[in-house]
Amino acid sequence: MHHEVRDEVRTFVNKYVSAMGNNICIADIGAYDVNGNLRDLFQRSGWVYTGFDMSSGPNVDVVLPASHDWPDVPSTSFDVVVSVSTLEHTLRPWLVVKEMSRIVKQGGLVCFTAPYAWPFHQHPIDCWRIYPD
Repeated sequence: MHHEVRDEVRTFVNKYVSAMGNNICIADIGAYDVNGNLRDLFQRSGWVYTGFDMSSGPNVDVVLPASHDWPDVPSTSFDVVVSVSTLEHTLRPWLVVKEMSRIVKQGGLVCFTAPYAWPFHQHPIDCWRIYPD
């Protein structure tokens, strides 16, 4: 994870998530620790962080059956959904975003980042770059 991305998520947590108070459930989509993770940014009293990914490994609490279909994750079950540098590794990122929208509570927050100028890198695939347009 690039340090600038981590800094942006830290700003998101301090500015928006902290204002939500206690008893917050956080879902991190694409949480497998390839080169850093976000868990420590969400380690506060009353906050529950769950790392989701397609493979078991470091920082993964729940293995998802498919990149864009999560039948075992209840709808409106998370106050915050984050996803860092994951959408470019999915075949259908629009369906991943739809699932994020489904699992976040009404009035909850979703934060994701996606690169546009990063070199090709498979984890396990590399499909997309997100541009401002």
